Amino acid sequence: MAAKSAAIAALHYYSSPQSTIITVELDAPARPLTQNLDNPPRIVIDLLDTRVHLPGKGTRIFTVGDGLVRQVRVAQNTADNARLVLDLEHTAAVTITSHKGPLRLNIEVHFAAGHPADDPAARVEPATKPALAPPPTPAAPAVRNAAAGAQPTISAADRPEKQLGLSATIPAPGPVIDAAPKAAPPTPRIIPEASLAGPKPVAAVANSTGGRSLTRALGLKLRRVAIDAGHGGHDEGTRGPTGLLEKDLVLDVALRLGALIEQRLGAEVVYTRSTDVFIPLEERTAIANSAEADLFLSIHANSSPLTGISGSDVYYLSFASSKEALALAGRENAGTNKSIHELDQLLQKIALNEKLAESQEFAARVQREMFAAWKRMSGADKDRGVKKAPFVVLIGAHMPSVLSEIGFISNTHDEALLKKPEQRQRIADALFRGVNSYASTLSRMDQPRITRRGTR
Repeated sequence: MAAKSAAIAALHYYSSPQSTIITVELDAPARPLTQNLDNPPRIVIDLLDTRVHLPGKGTRIFTVGDGLVRQVRVAQNTADNARLVLDLEHTAAVTITSHKGPLRLNIEVHFAAGHPADDPAARVEPATKPALAPPPTPAAPAVRNAAAGAQPTISAADRPEKQLGLSATIPAPGPVIDAAPKAAPPTPRIIPEASLAGPKPVAAVANSTGGRSLTRALGLKLRRVAIDAGHGGHDEGTRGPTGLLEKDLVLDVALRLGALIEQRLGAEVVYTRSTDVFIPLEERTAIANSAEADLFLSIHANSSPLTGISGSDVYYLSFASSKEALALAGRENAGTNKSIHELDQLLQKIALNEKLAESQEFAARVQREMFAAWKRMSGADKDRGVKKAPFVVLIGAHMPSVLSEIGFISNTHDEALLKKPEQRQRIADALFRGVNSYASTLSRMDQPRITRRGTR
């Protein structure tokens, strides 16, 4: 029986001072062939027996602009092979690893050893951030940072397929993605310039109970937030009386929240999923850990047989203190792959959770804002408060982590509210205020506002 050909379902990326990581989501294993090319520097990756199933036609362009990777171009290079071209700012090395559950390739690009740019200080941020726009609808979520672009051309002799031993004849009607774009001329950009005194350090404050955890004592800062939209794919989550699906609602809110964090807080955002795909619970915190996230926020919607219950709950990882919390944990943990013999190990991880105090503080600030939002939206006058429960999706997180149940879609009135884009935006705004409120209590560097115009 012939092996199933693979399809590229989504592409994501995030940047750190040391590297750029590009994640290619697949529906079957794919075999990559990689080559580094110069003049201009670029990395060509051919995925054999792979099709491109991304929004748009022809060459899809993902603008990165982080000082290492300028952009990623993806196209169906031949009838059987997909091609990714990573246009670089500097000579770089690449490491590709494959993962299961979900199937994906992680492409890590880092400066070549000994290169002058092999220094975190050489990394730059994009000159501008995109304007806040309504996120894609869950039915057909768009790939982040995708943009249309012109297709450059080069001579056939210079094409990497010649050098890789592949056929240089591209069957019609598949588009050709060339691997030698013309070098872009230097473009003006705004570069932060420190004042004579430099950035002003601001010490962390005590938490709401007057305590200071190691996170605060060590002056640790918030730079990257992981957002987890619950459920996805075949796992629909709970369903409202008129058909609103939890997986669709929370994905929409997650994308709205991510845009707010990037624009207003200036932190990087890592999504465990940005499309309608299923990701096992254990994999979600693994994604956050791999991305070295500083916060983890899992977004869900609640359900109750008491259809009049309204409002939000926020949970942090601990042993459940009520039957209601245990029942909710049972529903949300249904997608785990853990077996009974692993119970002792899971109990130890919960009991030894080093981020307990910070998670509790984070949860309290998110719930305060969520309660205020629901009070304005529906007149809810009962703060359902912060709770604790043994959620598998929070186990193993290396950072403060909480799970927010943003509303009860079993409540017909609340379901009707949450179908409206403007109300979803209110929920995203409340979640952002909670994240921002927590971040404001941590150590940070106040950057001067002086700027100068430069080029690169």
